[in-house]
Order: sequence, then structure tokens, then C-alpha cells
Amino acid sequence: MRNKYIKKSLFVLLIVIVIILISSKILFHYYDYASNNEFFLNGLLRVILILITIYLIFTDKIVNQKYLFRNNFIVLPIVATLIYYSLSNTFLKINSGEYEISNYRHYVYLFKNFAIGFFEELLFRVLIFSYMFKIFENVKINRTTKVFITTSIIFGLIHFLNLTKNNFEIIPVLNQVFLAMILGLIFQFILLRLDNIILISVIHGLIDYHGVLNSSLLRISRESSDLDSGSSYFGALILLAIFIFILIPITYFSLKNQEIKLIRSDN
Repeated sequence: MRNKYIKKSLFVLLIVIVIILISSKILFHYYDYASNNEFFLNGLLRVILILITIYLIFTDKIVNQKYLFRNNFIVLPIVATLIYYSLSNTFLKINSGEYEISNYRHYVYLFKNFAIGFFEELLFRVLIFSYMFKIFENVKINRTTKVFITTSIIFGLIHFLNLTKNNFEIIPVLNQVFLAMILGLIFQFILLRLDNIILISVIHGLIDYHGVLNSSLLRISRESSDLDSGSSYFGALILLAIFIFILIPITYFSLKNQEIKLIRSDN
């Protein structure tokens, strides 16, 4: 059983990596980086991957799907508020006259980031997380903690794919990798506390939306907005230290003997 889910995990991750790498090369060959068409087609690809991921989640029957869409009366007002203030902040910058951005460009960029957010949360926080539970099924001590940490590390490492994009350097990507590990743990906690995939997917999408806002949407040069390499390297070390010395101990002590309702019982 364990080997079965190891193979499934590796197969799914390999297919995702291959699809993203090939599609990126094709898109960058025919379209400029950060063009409207690149935004739209990248988002459309993620929508297709979302549908495939949902299919795998339902057919594997490891996950209790009812724990993905609970507490909407709490989650949806929070989601609406976050989206409203995020869009308002961007419109203020656009309406200041400093930037010339069409509504189409703005919304297709937002679509791309939300599509990425929903795809990555469904893939890692649900599908890969469930596979990890099966892989660690014979672990009787700290099983949940090991699943949390392993899934978050995999989620972080997948961000090394950003090295294949134009103008990406190792230190900024390291920052993304370590930040993704931190956010992976946080998002997993939120999912299991609120039993709702929508909230963390929207938050993920908005983080991407604002995280590259300066370089992709508002077309500010990287030279004027990036930190120097020394500061970026120091920031990467801080993020790694937060993950290892703060979040991992918190994960260990908060998950001891805790039942994970998202995953169907082994019995």
C-alpha cells in the first residue's frame, strides 16, 4: 500500500512538472513574458489541472470531501472582504495615473493568480497531503506532523521551477521556496481548522497577485524593486530559520494525537 502511494505521488508531481515546463516553453516562445495572452493561457492551463486534480481526489476516495467546503458562512464574508480590499488597493494605484493598465489586463492577471492558487491548494493541501498520509500509515508516532512537514517541503521545492522563467535568479527563488514551505504549513492548519479549501486558495491567489504585482502587472523594472543579493540571501536564511526553529516545533506540539478528519479513516 505504501509503495502504491509513493508511486502515485511521484507520478502526479512528475506529470505536473513536465506539463508546466513544456507549457512555459511554448508560451514564452509564442508570447512575451507577462503579456495578456500569457496570463490568460497560463490561467486556462491551471483550470484544466484543477479539473484533473479534482477528478483524482474524488476517484482515490481517500479524502472526506465534505471537509473541503464547510463553514461557508464564516469563510465567504472573509473571502469577499479580502478580494474587495485587494482590488481597491490596485485600482487606487492604477487611477493615480502613474500606470496605464486596461481592465482586461488587470482581470486576466487576477484570473491567472486565482487559478494558480486553487490548483496548488487542491494539489498539495488535499491530494498530495492525502497520499502522504498513506505513505506514513505505518508510522505510529508523530505521523501527522511528518505528513504536514513533508507536504510543505515538497510544496516549497516545487517552486524551484521558477528558475526556468525569464530573469529569475537563484536567491529570489530560494526566498520563494522557503516562504512556500512556511505558507504550506500555515495553509494546512487553516484548512484543517475551518474545513474549507476556498479560503486558503483565495489567500494563495491574492499573495501571488500582490507578490509579483510590481514586476508583472504594473511593469516596474526589477532593478528598481528588487533587494540587493546580500539582503535577499539574508532574507532567505531568516525564512528557513522560521520554518525550522519556529513552525516545525509549533506543528509538532499542536498536532500530537490529533485526528485529521479530512482523511478517511484507515479502518
